[in-house]
Amino acid sequence: MMKKAAVTFLIILFCSISLYAVPDIVFRTLENKNVYLRDYTGEPRLLKPDAPRYGVVIVFFRTEDVSLNSWFKAVNDLLKDEKSAKRRFFFICVDEDIEKVISFRNSKKPAVPIYTDAFGVATNLLDIPPGTLNNGPGILVYKPDGSVIKKMAPFQSFMINDLQSAITQLP
Repeated sequence: MMKKAAVTFLIILFCSISLYAVPDIVFRTLENKNVYLRDYTGEPRLLKPDAPRYGVVIVFFRTEDVSLNSWFKAVNDLLKDEKSAKRRFFFICVDEDIEKVISFRNSKKPAVPIYTDAFGVATNLLDIPPGTLNNGPGILVYKPDGSVIKKMAPFQSFMINDLQSAITQLP
């Protein structure tokens, strides 16, 4: 009986640790390395329990967005101006062609890191149907505890003051 209880306990412990260790949101660098959102905001990953917490802004976009020229410079400049030690900003491209993303990075010179949405998390986080991020980016602003301050999907250039207001709520 004791052996069965011990085995049951170990199975439950293993399952709970495994579920906790699975990252909720993963992006990929242009060098094909994974980046975990939980390393920056919300509940830390099991492997990095003492990781500092940051306010985070994520800008999901497509390089083929017809409105890209109307919003990119304003958002890029805002993120550059609002940088601080307690904030992390990311451009996350939902394009599947990595060469297009690299070309975009080289031509637009983003002020913050650009990653890819290799795992397709944008649609779930923004609550939009797949393939609909074509007329403006989707933007999420997270507090260090992982709660969402603002969700803007699709973001339009006239909303820049709303985005700035959300960012100023971050530490």
